Amino acid sequence: MMRISSRVAWLGMSMGLAGIGCGTEVPPDPVPAGAIMPPLTAEEQVAVENMRQGTLAEIELPEGKMKFIEAAPGEILVTREFAMGSKLTTVPGESTMTVADIFRAYAPDRALPEGLRAAIGRLEAPVASEVVRPVVTAPRTFLGPAAATQVAPASGRVEQVTSALASSIDAGWFTNSFCNVQGADFTFCAAVVTGGAYAYKHSHRTGGVTCADTGAARIDLLRSQSVFAAKDLAYGQCWVIDYHGPHGLFGVNLERDLQHRVTWTEWTARFANWFADEDQFINNGY
Repeated sequence: MMRISSRVAWLGMSMGLAGIGCGTEVPPDPVPAGAIMPPLTAEEQVAVENMRQGTLAEIELPEGKMKFIEAAPGEILVTREFAMGSKLTTVPGESTMTVADIFRAYAPDRALPEGLRAAIGRLEAPVASEVVRPVVTAPRTFLGPAAATQVAPASGRVEQVTSALASSIDAGWFTNSFCNVQGADFTFCAAVVTGGAYAYKHSHRTGGVTCADTGAARIDLLRSQSVFAAKDLAYGQCWVIDYHGPHGLFGVNLERDLQHRVTWTEWTARFANWFADEDQFINNGY
């Protein structure tokens, strides 16, 4: 049974968004009481609102929710939310499926929503502009600073942290579940990271999973150096995000600067990612 700290209390808060629309408010994800969660940046606010408006379908699974999100025209995110230690629902042959096939496999009794069908059409339609691969293409990663100190982004203060919530699940569950990716051009897996950790590559597709292991955390996906998706995780919560990118003329796989970033942690997180330069099928291991 997952250990739940007495510090975990769900908050119902709302945060006004700047630059999105007059009077628009989006409730942030719940975080544990006591966590010094920094406010969303303007970019993160826009990303959160784009994800909310672009959510085209949701599927309830035993361990949590799967979402299909068009965060920008022709760019689809497939996300999953679940508690650490959960056994994820899988379907045979998922690694060879298109976005439409994934939806049908997990919701066989539902018709493909029209909004998702249209988004898939935009994903599959070639776009005229192509992204030029830069000279430097080597992937880069960073584990974050040592866990002994934490920086509070809202004020810039450095605080000495003397204790953390206990890890609810050992590292073996995470590494066995998410660190055996096959078929990718680059993979990265770390059982312990802190705020500032990232994995980067100029690539076509990417996927990642982050678990808030010993406290709350915030995760960003950056596309072309801008925040494309953002998620606040409560202690013990995990989030999977898979990015399906567009194509250029003549079937060219458009490549972007793609970066998974643990923007902030209350203490530590678990973090794994993969990148694919082509449309090869990826075996995520879950």
